[in-house]
Amino acid sequence: MIDVTVYSTKTCPHCGRLKHFLKLHGVSFVEVDLEENKFAANKLMKEIEDIRLPVTEIKGEYVLGYNIAKIKKLLNLE
Repeated sequence: MIDVTVYSTKTCPHCGRLKHFLKLHGVSFVEVDLEENKFAANKLMKEIEDIRLPVTEIKGEYVLGYNIAKIKKLLNLE
C-alpha cells in the first residue's frame, strides 16, 4: 500500500477535486486540514518554499497543486 497524505483546507476547490479523484480511483489517503493543524502547516512552510494547495505527499515526494498527471504517475494509475 502506498502512503498518501493530502494537505488541504476546507475552502480550497482544487483540494476537493483531488480528494474526489483519489476516492474514485480507490486510493486511500490521510487528510490533514492545514487550518486546524498549525503544526503541519508550519512544517510544510519550512520544507516547501512555494506552497500551492493541495499539497499531496506520495512516497515521500510532494506534489504541489492539482497536478493529476504527476499523481497518476506516482500512484501507477496510468
